[in-house]
Amino acid sequence: MHGQNHQMEDYLPIMMEHRRRLHSRPEVGLELPETHRYLRTQLESLGLSPEVHPAGGVTVRMNGTSGSGRVRILRADMDALPVEERTDLPYPRGDVQRAGRPCKRPAPDG
Repeated sequence: MHGQNHQMEDYLPIMMEHRRRLHSRPEVGLELPETHRYLRTQLESLGLSPEVHPAGGVTVRMNGTSGSGRVRILRADMDALPVEERTDLPYPRGDVQRAGRPCKRPAPDG
């Protein structure tokens, strides 16, 4: 297990870069042209062939090698919430006014 954790740590810097990039350009609703364009470019750089569905997201078909016939699906919400994100983080909160990607956590009352 320790070896797997080390491998995941190798990806941490690039994962943080992607997260910060997406957080700096929030889009609200189902139409996410900048987010979809960014994801398409990143997936294509990995040699994959993504399909963009304008009001539905980005999909990639990948053939497994085990022959088990099992299908795995990864789903993630990519749209921002129509709220102003207030943060002291060292990267921009977004170019779009009154929108942010606050990790979909419920806001405390008050």
